Amino acid sequence: MIAFLLFDILYNLEPFRIKKRLWLNTASLAVCRGLLPLPAAWSIFGDAGNAVPWLLGSIMAVWVLAWQNTKDFTDVTGDRECGIQTPAVYHRWSTLTAIIGGLSFLTFFLLGSYVAAGWLPASLLALLLLAVPTARMFYKMARNSIAITTLENNELWAGFYLTLAGFYIVAAAAFLINPYLTLFS
Repeated sequence: MIAFLLFDILYNLEPFRIKKRLWLNTASLAVCRGLLPLPAAWSIFGDAGNAVPWLLGSIMAVWVLAWQNTKDFTDVTGDRECGIQTPAVYHRWSTLTAIIGGLSFLTFFLLGSYVAAGWLPASLLALLLLAVPTARMFYKMARNSIAITTLENNELWAGFYLTLAGFYIVAAAAFLINPYLTLFS
């Protein structure tokens, strides 16, 4: 909880204002939205020292590092005027698309690598299902055909939250279908 609070305070507090720092802003959100939530939730019922939630959190952090930027697509003008250096403000569209594509690939590569190394159980390969919405999002971004939605912001931002939720749902399902996995091991 202290780490969450510290990141939250430093994100907006001068002179730190991580929000204004290119890529550091996105990385801090990747830690808070990707890396830390699963180990925090896991520690309620299981061993916080177990590597599984941290490994899954690292996979999610890389994915969040890629797709967190989608919120800023509709804020470029305002962010630029306020001196907020987000990746969407700083990079050309093609460069940012390549970065997001590379980080997306790295996400699922890490998943496969962790399973191949025996650090995560094979049932968690079910998370590869999330490559489908990720690929759809990437396709929309590569074509620059992103619609504004009534959900909030733009369709990629809605896809961000839905896919992020998918990491928790699919991982939980993988644990339910594999009777050999336990939170307490």
